[in-house]
Amino acid sequence: MTKKEGKSMKSTFYWGLLGAVLLGFMVSYVFFSEIPWVFGILAAVAIGAIVGLVIENRKKFKTRSAAVGIYSGTLTLILIGFVTVINYLGYQFPKNLDLTENKVYSLSDQTVKVLKNLNQEVTATIFDNFEGQSKHKPLLENYRGISNQFKFEFVDPNKEQTRAKQAGIKKLGTLVLSTVGAVGDVSRKVDPINEENLTNALIKILSKKQKIFCAISGHGEKDFDQRDANGLAEMRSALEAQSYLVKKISLQQNKGSVPSECLAIGIFGPEKAFFASELKGIEEYLKQGGRAFIAFDYGLDGKETAKELKDIVSHWYVNVVKAVIVDPASRYMNMDAFVSMVPSYSTDHSITKDFKINSVFPLARPLEIIAGAPASLNIQWLAKTMPTSWGETSSQEIKTGRVEMTQGQDKQGPLEVMISVEGKLKDSTAKQNTRLIIAGTSLFANNQFSRFGGNGDLFVNTISWLLEDESLISIRKNSHEKAEIALSSQTQKLIFLLSVILFPLLISIAGVVVWVRRRRL
Repeated sequence: MTKKEGKSMKSTFYWGLLGAVLLGFMVSYVFFSEIPWVFGILAAVAIGAIVGLVIENRKKFKTRSAAVGIYSGTLTLILIGFVTVINYLGYQFPKNLDLTENKVYSLSDQTVKVLKNLNQEVTATIFDNFEGQSKHKPLLENYRGISNQFKFEFVDPNKEQTRAKQAGIKKLGTLVLSTVGAVGDVSRKVDPINEENLTNALIKILSKKQKIFCAISGHGEKDFDQRDANGLAEMRSALEAQSYLVKKISLQQNKGSVPSECLAIGIFGPEKAFFASELKGIEEYLKQGGRAFIAFDYGLDGKETAKELKDIVSHWYVNVVKAVIVDPASRYMNMDAFVSMVPSYSTDHSITKDFKINSVFPLARPLEIIAGAPASLNIQWLAKTMPTSWGETSSQEIKTGRVEMTQGQDKQGPLEVMISVEGKLKDSTAKQNTRLIIAGTSLFANNQFSRFGGNGDLFVNTISWLLEDESLISIRKNSHEKAEIALSSQTQKLIFLLSVILFPLLISIAGVVVWVRRRRL
């Protein structure tokens, strides 16, 4: 073997070594991305191979072509280094741009609020194989991008069976959320893994104390256990996702008083009268700084239901008008005219300041703020109907279904359908401010209508405000269906021919032509 052949073999060896290192980098990135020392060894081998090539070809580097090659190679290395740094920074400080029409891949306002309020480290451990880890990683990186207090790690149950067994993992795709110093359970399982379940688990694991919301029963109120169209079971699930406990109570069984465990009470569409002792208990509860959500329903027979409650809220300077709201514009949305659209919200109240989506209020009664309230009371409207609506006062017209706006008798829209009251009555001795929400209908929150527009968010945000849990007031993510394009078989075949066969073939032909022409020069 000649000396020249020996040098050629050494150069070939170093080039082969560089190729092997490149292949090793790709394999390590896929299978050993969490083992940093592997990349260190590969980098050292690559540097050694480059040094060997330089030594073996040092004479060639003195030529003009070598100088040009070195210059080009240096620029290439600088470009690769720049791209590497940008990728590293992007990995450490991920920022996503969601260009989808419905922001399907953006975190909800609620999730962002919860993450920004994290004051202790939370770790999400995902027990799944490599394929599952790749599926869930983008969501977890979005969470980490909002708060550096949120950490996550992946564990393959097949490789770390002991750890999976200790965590009680029974199937792949289970996430265990844990935090140090949490009150009660220090961990919570999330299955299936999605934004809604993960955020709800975050809320629950960080809750220091479960807050009790008491729903008064015994007068035909809407039932939180009822799953038919008129029940409130959907809203019960939504409140429990916020780590609230919904408890039904009977004032009659409690001698007319509100139990001390109730941080707020709700009265939703009662159909029967309250006893005097119950009314006295509610009044006393509110005067002493209680929190209540009272929703009035309209009786289609024209009779007042639970009119005694109207007197109670009037003491707080809110009048419930004996009328039902009619909105002809609702028919353009394929809804009944008695289902009024609610597009306007107060931007001065924490409950509704971020609302930008319509709600629907079926069979709603108009509300009015009574003049003359003391300065110690802050009374605000929260939601209003459209200008095309009016409050129909004629029970006869309502029964026949042929309603018309009567000037001087009916109340022209826009009409207030939800009002908040906060503060104290004159000469009050209460230790805290009363918080009171009055709504013109309870039907907006039932199982049939709570899924429309902003109804569900409006209800849950209202309860959060009553419970002084403003950090959870937000717009929750709606479940959007991902847009799909349906292609015919002919279109699919055309795309295949163009992208897989024709374009690559044209590029190959162009390359051959250029090569032949250069050979002839």
